[in-house]
Order: sequence, then structure tokens, then C-alpha cells
Amino acid sequence: MPVKFLIPLSFSRLGFLSLCFLCGGCQKEISCNRYGLTKQAKQITEYGTVIGHDSASVQLRDTLTVTQRFYNDRSLLAKMTEGTLSDKELVEIEIVYKEEDRVLKEIVYINADTIVVNYNYRDTLLASTFSLYEDSDFKFEVRQSYHYDPEQKLASITKSEIVTLIEETDTLKHFEEVNIYNPDQQLTETRKTDFSDAKNNQVSFYFYDETGKGKGAETYNYKDSLTEKSVYEYKDDAFGNWIEKKTLIDGRPKYLIIREIIYR
Repeated sequence: MPVKFLIPLSFSRLGFLSLCFLCGGCQKEISCNRYGLTKQAKQITEYGTVIGHDSASVQLRDTLTVTQRFYNDRSLLAKMTEGTLSDKELVEIEIVYKEEDRVLKEIVYINADTIVVNYNYRDTLLASTFSLYEDSDFKFEVRQSYHYDPEQKLASITKSEIVTLIEETDTLKHFEEVNIYNPDQQLTETRKTDFSDAKNNQVSFYFYDETGKGKGAETYNYKDSLTEKSVYEYKDDAFGNWIEKKTLIDGRPKYLIIREIIYR
């Protein structure tokens, strides 16, 4: 079946910043082993595309993002970049370590802008992260708080986005996301709250197979109605690490991630 590649839509400035800050506070991905690999890697490159079909049933692939992760000699994430093939917007994240595998801060470069994500600890556990972006129109804050169970395993992460409009001096809690983890440290639930429009609120549940690999998700809207059911299909390399991940939405292919892994 022939494949066409489309030019991705551009992001609004605030929307793009919100997407960029999804990369901030990336403690869960610091180690390549924690990232789900069976073998140590030097670099991982992921190509994220949207799959569609035109009126003649020709498959269309819209490449949205190219994400690269670079690991140091201790297999810890040292640098991460994310951008699009045809858009000039590019995010580059440098991870700065205080000691061993404890992150001190992330330095996020977005074109000419630089944003610092500061890490705060309670004893040996990560307690929170904070980042701030300002320009002439608005101030954009992202705060993440980390919560643990009695065995000091990560139980949940709460992310809040706060927007202050400079001219109107209004401060709005724009968005909140709560990620919940099970005792195996797998993400099982995400609750998203849009304080500007409750109709955008949603909750997603994630499911895993017996090996711990994600097998699908279900998303419900603000009325608790099922709006999307996802199933994941994988293609693995010789080491048992996936190099293709296809997401089927309600039975139809919708997203594809092609992953290139350079091992040590």
C-alpha cells in the first residue's frame, strides 16, 4: 500500500511550551534500563507518526516528532532532543547530575529560549520539580510533586501548569495531570483536569501483559463515557526490545513509533 508523508501542523506558542514541559521532570526515564531495555544503550531515536487514509484508502503517515535520547557511560540519560522534520521548533534537554544518579536540574533549550527545571529532594527521594518561562505576554509555570507509598516506591506524580497573563495580571491554574503507579512502578492511570474548560477533562487507564509490556489503554471523558480504546502492537529486535510500536484506536491503526537503538 503506498505511503504519503504530510507536513505537520504548527503549534501555538503556549501549546508548544506545554508539550515541551512534558519532557521536563523526566526522572522516570533517567536510566536506559528503567526505560524498558534488556541491554544497555548509547542512543535511542524515535520517529512518531500519525497513520491515516485518504478517500482512495491510500495510507497517509504524518511524521510529527523525532525524539533522541543520549546516555552516558553509567547508562544515565545525558541529553534529549525533540522536534519535527519540517518545523523549526526544536527542544533540547541537558541533564545535570549532582551525584551518581541524582539529577540536579534539567536545562531546556527551545530555539533561543532557555528554561531550567530544578529538582528538589526529601532525603534520598525526589520531592518536586519546578520550571518557569516568561515573555512579554505571559508567565508559564510547571510544578511537579512526587508521592510515595510506605515502602518508598513511587505512587503518583502531580503536574500543574499555571499561566499568568502579564497585561491582565490574572493567574490561572491552567491544567493539572495526576499519574498513578502500581507497586511494580507501572503507570496505571492518568487524570487530566482542564480548569478553563471541564469538557476537556479525561481519565485514562493503562494495561500490561505478564512481561510488563504495555498492551493497551482506555480513555474516558468528563461524563465517564468511553471515548477511546487503544491496543498496542510491537515488533522486537534480537534482544527483545521493541523497535516498532503501533497503536490501534478502536481497531484501526492510528499511531506508529519507529525506534532505532544503538547499543553499547
